[in-house]
Order: sequence, then structure tokens, then C-alpha cells
Amino acid sequence: MADAKLSQRKKQTPSKVDHPKNSSGKNTVSPGRDTARNGFASREELRATKDARPVGDAESWRKLLRIFHWGSLLAQFIITTISLTFLYVDTYFWPLVDRKGFLDTWACVHLLVFCASSFLTQYNFLMAIYVGPGYVPSKWIPEDKSHTQKLQWCAVCEGYKAPRSHHCRSCDRCVMKMEHHCPWINNCVGHRNHAYFLGFLFFAVMGCGQAFVVFLLIVLRIMNFAFTSTYYNHRAFRQQKTWYSMWARLFAFHLSPSFYTLPALLWIIVMTGFAVGVVLAVGALFVIQLRIILKNETSIESWILEKAAHYSSEEEDQNAKPERKRMPNPYHLGWKRNVQQVMWNITHNPAGNGIWWEVREDCDQFTLTQEQIRQKYFKNCLSVEYIAMKDYNGRIFPLVSQNFITCINFPWVVDEPRLALRPGDVVRVTRTQKHWLYGSKVPTPELKANGNTGSGDVPPYKMEEKGWFPRRVVEKVEKLEKLRQDLHEP
Repeated sequence: MADAKLSQRKKQTPSKVDHPKNSSGKNTVSPGRDTARNGFASREELRATKDARPVGDAESWRKLLRIFHWGSLLAQFIITTISLTFLYVDTYFWPLVDRKGFLDTWACVHLLVFCASSFLTQYNFLMAIYVGPGYVPSKWIPEDKSHTQKLQWCAVCEGYKAPRSHHCRSCDRCVMKMEHHCPWINNCVGHRNHAYFLGFLFFAVMGCGQAFVVFLLIVLRIMNFAFTSTYYNHRAFRQQKTWYSMWARLFAFHLSPSFYTLPALLWIIVMTGFAVGVVLAVGALFVIQLRIILKNETSIESWILEKAAHYSSEEEDQNAKPERKRMPNPYHLGWKRNVQQVMWNITHNPAGNGIWWEVREDCDQFTLTQEQIRQKYFKNCLSVEYIAMKDYNGRIFPLVSQNFITCINFPWVVDEPRLALRPGDVVRVTRTQKHWLYGSKVPTPELKANGNTGSGDVPPYKMEEKGWFPRRVVEKVEKLEKLRQDLHEP
């Protein structure tokens, strides 16, 4: 029955990404060991696949609707308010025309630098949303059917996952070279929009850093006026003997009396907090993303390699083979070529087609994929089955149905769902916390009775239900079996 279902699935018209062919009709890129350069595609061959990138099937206008999300709207609000406040106060902070009526060159440069940073921040922000990460076509099957044995199956997309791709629950698609799902752009960061996302972070930090300096000096001037109750002109202000006078002389200015009010002071203080928050938070994220690009290693791939090193160390302890070589990153080609993979040219177009990748000489296209399959197998072997004893409605903060201690200790994971349970549901747990567990529901007998048992290449069920749930609503299956045996003993 499984073979019949598999043949029926293959009779459908799946989407494929065919490799580009040369004048002789042969493929120029292939993921197997029979390709150029000792079994790997050369840089010229991968460069030829740039125009063969599969794109998403959503219309252009639907892509822009992603901006109507709490994360995108909040990011737009912060960026816009900081920009408008800066443009308003900067005319008093550093006038474009000096006292003699001449144009101040440095004041113009100062203003133009901020305007350029604000524009490029908005441009990269919108392009990261509009372009998207790039999605693996639905029901995708590799051209070489033998490669299906080395790839993971996505039950939701009903196709195979290309190397470096992962399924995103929020986007409901398999994303090419998925880095993470960002709530600020309401989209995944992946193969096609990674350069735009990095540009968004860089120019946001640059503009907000400049705004922070201006806002801080404005706040200091207003507070100084409030304490001295004197309005200083340009000459008197330069004669101030305060600790910040050295810096203030670099930006000597005249303030409108409207700034010397409590609401103005509070508003600029709030904008100062927004600006320094963006510099610190987004700056840290920029450093992380820059490190990811330089190493050509996404956060998911880094986690896979860390677990591979952990498993290898355990095997070394058991087998007493300390000389075993650690698993390398197959996509690390040196920092210059790693940067070229993301920012191929000035238009931010990445290299490659998002399906097959340029890899190291000692690895192939499926090295990391097979390691992930191996780790998932170990995870399933180490999983523990629990059975639900109470109802759980799947809410993030179940204050009514659960106790207060469980609610305040909920897992701080934004992109992972909660798993609703009913008494009798069996759950296979793979991660544990003190008050919460993470696992997936075991298929019910009714689902197995329909013939979808998971034998062969047929997935066990289309949508796997998994997520976090309170520990207090379940009990271990082994513990219940022991209790039943104790109760039935004479």
C-alpha cells in the first residue's frame, strides 16, 4: 500500500528546479559526486544558476501586505518618529545657515548623512519584506531520484527539503537557507533577502546613533536652562564651564523657546531612549548577522554543528578515539567568498539558485542534511512518551486552567507554538524544562487505520502537531504502566 501511495504521489506534477544546460544539452550543475572539481560544482557553474532562482508564487501586492503586522508596524513607528523628531530639532541644533547668512557646509553634510541613513533603512526594510527569503517550490523533487534518499521530506509542503532549507511555521513554506523568522519584517531571513536585512540593520544603527548624540545634547541644554533659568545665546553658551561644554561647543546652536517646556523635554527623552535602544539591540543583532555571513553558517546550521560536536565527543569518550576529526562547516569557503555568496553584486543579488550550493572539497551537498537526519534519529530514540491526564487549551498564559507558578515560568520561545491536549493523548517528548515539556503527538489509531502509517517514503501524517505544554497535565507512560501492574497484583 505504501508503494502504491508513493507511485501515486510521483504521478502528480511536482515543481522542479532543473539545472541550467550548456550548448551540448548537458547539465552544468549537479549535486552529486560526478560534477566538476572532484565532484563539486565550480564557482562559474554556480554563477550560471543565478537567474534560475525559483521565486515565490505570491503576487507582488500580497507581499507588501506583510507590513501590516505588529512587528513591522512597531519598527516603522520607531524609525519614523525618530527621523521626524531629528529633522525638527536639527534645524535648531545645527542651523544650515550661520549668523552671517552663509551656508554651513558641515551642517548640510550632517543633515544629508542622516537623511541618507533614514532612506536606506526604509529601503532595505521594505525590500527585505518584498523580496522575501526565497521558497522551495511546493512538491519539489530533485531531478536525480537517487538524491531523495539523502534529503528530508516535508509533510506540509509535500516535497523534499533542498539542502540548507527548513520549514517555517509562520510562512508555512520551506525557506531557502533559512536563518530565522524575524517579526520586525514579518518574514523569514534567508537566501534572497539576507543582504537587504543586513543593510537594514546597519543603516538603522548608523542613523539612530547619530540621532542619539543630537537628542542627548538637546536634553542637556534644556536641563541646563531649567537649572540656571537663563537663556544663553551663542557667546554665553560657549563660555559655560560645565562638564559637557567641550562637546557642546562643537555643536553650538540656538534653541527656540518652545523647546524649554516639560512636554518637549519628556518627548526628547523618550526619543533618546528609543535611539539608544535601537543602537544597542539592533547593533548586537547586526554583529551576529555579520558573523553569520562571514562564516557562511546560519543559526540553525550552527546549532546542528554544535550538536554534532557534542555527539562526537560522547562517542570519543565511549570508543576512546580522541583523534576523531570534528565535523566542518561544508559551506565555509573563506570570508571573502562567503560574503560573495550573500552579496553577489551591488544589487544585493545572492549567488546560486538557493537549491544547490558551493561546498568545501572534503564535503558534498548532503553532508549537513545527513547529519541532521542522524541527529533527529537519535532525538527520537531518546524521546520519552507521556500521556495527557488533564485538559490543556494551548494558551500561552493559562492562568485559569493552570497554577500561577506554571504561568510565570513559561518558555520564552516566541516562534514555537503551544500544544493543546486532551485526556488520553500520547505525546513523544524531546525537550524538557522544570514546568514545561516540548513534544509531538503520537498518531491516533484512527489516522493509522486510514492507511497512512508512515511506511516507506510516505509521511506518517500531513501536519505533525507539536509544541510546549505544562508538565503537570501529563504523566509518563512507563510510570502509569507500573501503577497498573501494582494495582493488579494480589
